[in-house]
Amino acid sequence: MRITESGLRRIIRQELRRLAEGGEPPVSPPGGVRAFFRDGWQSSEEFSTPDELLSLLLASESGQPSVALVAPDPHSYAEEPELIEVGGISLESSGAAPPGWEGMWWWPLPAGHARPDSNSVRAPRYRSMLDAAVVSLQERQGESLHVFGGGAGLPGVKIRVTEVWEDTSHLPEGFSRGWWTQFVNGLKPKGSPVEWLGSDDQMVR
Repeated sequence: MRITESGLRRIIRQELRRLAEGGEPPVSPPGGVRAFFRDGWQSSEEFSTPDELLSLLLASESGQPSVALVAPDPHSYAEEPELIEVGGISLESSGAAPPGWEGMWWWPLPAGHARPDSNSVRAPRYRSMLDAAVVSLQERQGESLHVFGGGAGLPGVKIRVTEVWEDTSHLPEGFSRGWWTQFVNGLKPKGSPVEWLGSDDQMVR
């Protein structure tokens, strides 16, 4: 592999810095970390709120969504440093939300159940699929999400975390999982569950 003179100088600076700091690699401040959602090979989309992430997850079509954590390159001397990927969360999804899912009624699916039963359809329902997703993530400590539609034939959505990683030369160890846990713990349903009133009509409250 060929290396340019400027690249060699950069490597030397990195090594001198590492030695000057007692041999430990430099860690960039976590405050500069930004999050981007990827749906398979599609372009990345930045998000900053739980609702934005849940909307992207529920609309994912690739089956292999992920969250990339990026930060400014600490070794860049440019006025606007290049962003580099320093951590991430890989996910696996199946199913997809139907068109117009934002206004539909949804329930969280109990763990271990393949389909709704007579008791689950009479359980409290939520004002939106986002609210059901929030509860599903909270109940499973953010490791998986499983929601299904209340109407006949509506598809379910399953999402689970498969890998959490970080580049420990740029982030403290455990940062990515801590970021994900904190993000999920910050989720709150928009309103209280709405009790089932004996009809699948959205207008019945």
